[in-house]
This record gives sequence, C-alpha cells and structure tokens, in this order.
Amino acid sequence: MSDTTAFDPVYDPELGEDVDPFDGTQQEAGRKMKAIRHNAGLSIREMADLLRINDIDGLRQMERGKRKITGPIRLVLECIEDGRIDPATELDAIIGGEDGP
Repeated sequence: MSDTTAFDPVYDPELGEDVDPFDGTQQEAGRKMKAIRHNAGLSIREMADLLRINDIDGLRQMERGKRKITGPIRLVLECIEDGRIDPATELDAIIGGEDGP
C-alpha cells in the first residue's frame, strides 16, 4: 500500500481481486470507489443520496475512471471504509427527512 493513502485494499467483485485505492490512475480510484460502495451494500442511487448529490451520471463516470473523484467524496469513502460513517444510519437520517448541511 502507498504511504500517501489511508485506505486498505478492498475486494473488487468485477475484477475478482483486491484493489488499492487512489494510488495511481483515475481508473484505479474509480474501481476503489465502486468496491467501497459494493462492500457497503449501496446502490449508485443510495451513494448519491448519501453524498447529497443529484449527479448519478457523474458518480458513474468517477467509478469508470472517466472523472476525477473530488476530495469531499474521497473523505466520505474513507469514512465508510474505516467505519466512521455507517451508510445505513446516514441514509435513514436523510430519507427520514433530516436536513443536510
């Protein structure tokens, strides 16, 4: 693992192997993003809701490595991966009507 990242490798179901996050290309970062989303049991729509963004196509482009993953999204992914954010709890709050920041 690179010294510049706080992430551990995550299993990518499409590749059938562990991937190292955000350590090189946008494609690698996109695979990591998708793996974290899958491991958290989130659909692309649920991830968009969690991030409070409407641009699902933008998220898909990030997962495909065609668009750079921004710092705030990387931070949320890191928090999901290390357990600081529980996506189910956060989605319940969002869907339950609590206002975001």
